Amino acid sequence: MNEILDKFSQFTSSYKISFNTEIVNFKFSTKNLQNYSPYCLYIFRANKLPKEIFNYNKINFLIIGEPQDLPYLNRCNYIILKEDSISIFDIIKIIQSLLNFDDALSSFKEKLFFSIKDDLSISNMISIAFEYLN
Repeated sequence: MNEILDKFSQFTSSYKISFNTEIVNFKFSTKNLQNYSPYCLYIFRANKLPKEIFNYNKINFLIIGEPQDLPYLNRCNYIILKEDSISIFDIIKIIQSLLNFDDALSSFKEKLFFSIKDDLSISNMISIAFEYLN
């Protein structure tokens, strides 16, 4: 989270990072989720933030715009970006570079290439693609 804050510091209006966590994934969401992973960064626009969340432990938010007063945010890591200070595409590019998604994509392409070379079934190739997307 501290690395993410460093990358977005010029676009940040406020933040609170009270626990250290290793982020391995991110989700840009517009809907209320019920199960949050402590290893995922959840990106929401302020007007799409869930009104409540169901597990209050170790959730990481990147919020675009100023949210309404949500008491549960006090228990979460969060970074609030100034509205319209950076495009969502730039946000995603920065996070992908931090999480080394290029390595994951290279690994996926290599697995897919070898599955074709080894004449695996289409269902096996779909499983490989699904594993990457997960």
